[in-house]
Amino acid sequence: MEEGRRSRAAGQLPEAENAYRRALRLAPKNTDILVAIGLVAGSQQKFDHAGQFFDQALAIRPRLLGARLGKVRLAIWQGDVPRARAMIDDVLGTAPDNVEAMALDARISLLEQDYTRAEQSFQRVLAVDSHNAEALVGIGDLRRARGDDFAAREAYRQALAIEPGSADIVQRLAAPPPRKWRLDLGSEVSDLTAG
Repeated sequence: MEEGRRSRAAGQLPEAENAYRRALRLAPKNTDILVAIGLVAGSQQKFDHAGQFFDQALAIRPRLLGARLGKVRLAIWQGDVPRARAMIDDVLGTAPDNVEAMALDARISLLEQDYTRAEQSFQRVLAVDSHNAEALVGIGDLRRARGDDFAAREAYRQALAIEPGSADIVQRLAAPPPRKWRLDLGSEVSDLTAG
């Protein structure tokens, strides 16, 4: 499990998946391993496999929060925002103070372009856990969506200080600022050319 966590943190997802699969062979009913493999598989866009691992974990423990949140992430990765919203609202109904659930609520609100709700949820996460890199990345994404690239980069730098070497955060910092469109129109009339 530790080898899988290290590989995942370093962005080495196939290696992480292999480590988790070795762990699963040793403990096939371990729901933590099933959820970890599901997250790694989903991160690699192996959505069917990810869903199967989350479902296996839920078959063992039907209300397992990690697997339920994994299914929310899976819906986000697949671009199914309405399904993600319905699932996260269900999770928040039973675990309203769960930091990961609040962060996912904020991420979904960002996708829905409900920037006010997204910011409130990200701030709630940071009030509970000021070193939550996911919330700081979310704040950066929110600021970038609002057109403030300088403030976005500051949030990404704070997140990178918490999770040094995170490939995801480094990629966001390396992205060029979004282009703002500009259209200039002009017209001239000259007596030299007789109109």
